[in-house]
Formats: sequence, structure tokens, C-alpha cells
Amino acid sequence: MNSKLQKSLLQLTKNDNDLSFFVENIRQKFIQNYPKENISQLTIDDYGKRSDSFCKLIECGLILNGLSELNMNTYNTFLRKSHDDLPLDSIYFQKYGVYWSTINRDWLWYKSFKKQTAIEAFEEIKNGLKKLVDSVEGGHFERLDNIMSMYLNQNPNTDSFNLNPLYFLGLATLYFYYPQHFIPIFNEQILDEKLNGLGLSIQGGLITKNLNLLNHLKLFPEFSDFNTWEMKYFGSIPLFHEYKCLEI
Repeated sequence: MNSKLQKSLLQLTKNDNDLSFFVENIRQKFIQNYPKENISQLTIDDYGKRSDSFCKLIECGLILNGLSELNMNTYNTFLRKSHDDLPLDSIYFQKYGVYWSTINRDWLWYKSFKKQTAIEAFEEIKNGLKKLVDSVEGGHFERLDNIMSMYLNQNPNTDSFNLNPLYFLGLATLYFYYPQHFIPIFNEQILDEKLNGLGLSIQGGLITKNLNLLNHLKLFPEFSDFNTWEMKYFGSIPLFHEYKCLEI
């Protein structure tokens, strides 16, 4: 590996080994509790009410994923807290479409689902997640963005990620089940910045952009021993410009 690139990678990942270990532990607990083969059997309590619910495990993984770009003091503060300490009706979980409110002692859900009950809204989400998993199992990655638009789109007039908070849920779920196929970047704006930095097209939906970035990085032999967690570090614009100037 080019020594300049190697030095940059070591600098970026030196504090991340422990963090990735914790994220992988959460992911392993997630797939043990909620195996993809049984996603159709997921109950609303499994989804959002249990202390180790579907949403709570994903959220903890996402928080740790975000902390990898923050300072280690913030990271250590989070690690001192169990995921059980996150209140179920905090802002962390409102974005999952259906969530249990400990204040109201009842389920709340996005009214944009146009469903009469939380159960009906939850079933819509679950159907979308199952279809995403089924499509990956069948190798039909080209269908994923359309499935997101059909089942997780809370604003029918737009496919904008910022106006459809459940889009991140679809992609995060796929990463938890298939970390080898998706890079852990769930924000469309960040993906656009990365793709632009590499001179790649930003056309397509959230999942298409995620796949395009990962597939491009896999072309380089320098990444042959990298997992997708490590590849996400090539989201920093300085590294993009440095990398593009390298003779590969």
C-alpha cells in the first residue's frame, strides 16, 4: 500500500478498533434477537417497546457509528451508559415511525401513514423491511429504492431523504443484516459529498448511492482487506483529494 495512504488510514482508524467492536456486538445481538428469516414474525413490542427492541439496537449502533467521527471523550461517555438507559419515547425513537410513549402509555405513529392504528402503521413498516430483505436475498438490489419509496415514504410528493426519515431505517436495517453489501453511511447528504469528492454521479436513491460508493471503493486493491466499516472513512474530503492524486 502507498505509504502516504497507509499513514492516513492509520490516523483515521487508530481510535476506532474498540468502537467497531462495540458496534459489532450490538449488531450480533440484533441478528440473534431478530434474525432476517423471522422478520415477518416481528411484533410491535419487538419493534419498539422491549428494552432490547429492534429500534433500540439499531439506534445504539447508529449512535456509536456517529461517535466514530467525534472525540473519544464523547465516545467514552456513551459507552458508560447501557442502551437500557435510552428512554423509549425520546427523540431517538420518534423517527422510527411507530414508537411507545411512556408518558402517554400508548403507541404513537406518523399520521402520514394514513393508518387508523399503530398496529396498521407498524405492519406497513414491517412489510417494507421484509421486502427489502427478500430483495437482497434474491440478489435484486435494483429494486431496493423502489421498495423504500413504496413502504417507507412519508412524503408521497418527494423521495428526498431529508423529508422521509424512515429511509434511514431501511438502509440501516440492511446494513445490520448485510454489512458486507452496504457501507454504514445512512445520510444522503453525506453520501452525495463522498460521491462528489470522487467525481461520481449522485443520481439515484439513497440505497443506489450507498451501493455506488461501496462498489467504487472495492475497485481499488488497497481496500481488499478492509471491511465496510473501515471503508466509510473515505468520506473525508481531504482524503478524497489525496487519494485521487495517488498513482494506483
